[in-house]
Amino acid sequence: MRRMLEESQQTSEEKIDPRGIKLAYALCIVFGGGLILFIIIPPILNIWTWWDIILIAAGSFLYIAPAYATNASMVIFGRNGTPIDGGKNFIDGKRLFGNGKTWQGLFGGIFTGTIVGIFLTIISIYLIWPFVQLQVGKYPMYLADINYLDAFFNPPIFLGVIRVLLICTGAPLGDLLGSFIKRRLNLERGAPAPIIDQLDFLLGAIFLAFIVFQLWWMYIIFALLVTLLLHVLSNTLAFKLGYSKEPW
Repeated sequence: MRRMLEESQQTSEEKIDPRGIKLAYALCIVFGGGLILFIIIPPILNIWTWWDIILIAAGSFLYIAPAYATNASMVIFGRNGTPIDGGKNFIDGKRLFGNGKTWQGLFGGIFTGTIVGIFLTIISIYLIWPFVQLQVGKYPMYLADINYLDAFFNPPIFLGVIRVLLICTGAPLGDLLGSFIKRRLNLERGAPAPIIDQLDFLLGAIFLAFIVFQLWWMYIIFALLVTLLLHVLSNTLAFKLGYSKEPW
């Protein structure tokens, strides 16, 4: 098994431009460094407390988890599916999205992400929010706006479901926009497109959900930095182990 993985890795590396591998490593360092600075500088400068950082981290993961589930599910459900663009080209003669964006992936991703999001919303309302209320009164925090936190962790169930639906719909829309841009840049499927590859789905999710909930900028920055790092780091690791064709 190990020999097969090594052979697969060698084959992949032979097909990949060495500059792409170096780019993946460089992105890991840049995104990781950015995340570390974002976490340690505000408390050092007394802009926020460490408890604020914990609140931002926990809230960001809770908020973007449905988008993550949607994005991952699109890959699983979208294999060998029907292309959304029907194989047609745009006015510039290039494919709209490409074969990698399918109807099965779109609806499968939205469905899975929505189920995950509704489950997390219920957990947030009945378990996380009572816990957050206790911590806000116990520890010093600059960002402990009780009204905002109430809307964040304890939304009316109907509004919470709507927010989840918007997040899970925005994720594939952002992903489609990213693919559309890559086709316009003459980038083939699988070709590296830093920032677009890592953030298209998340930006689409956050922006569409702004209709019902305006996520504070510090939560957005943390979510973007974590997503950038996790995306490149996981893909690079999968590539080194022979499970991915590209390290980005």
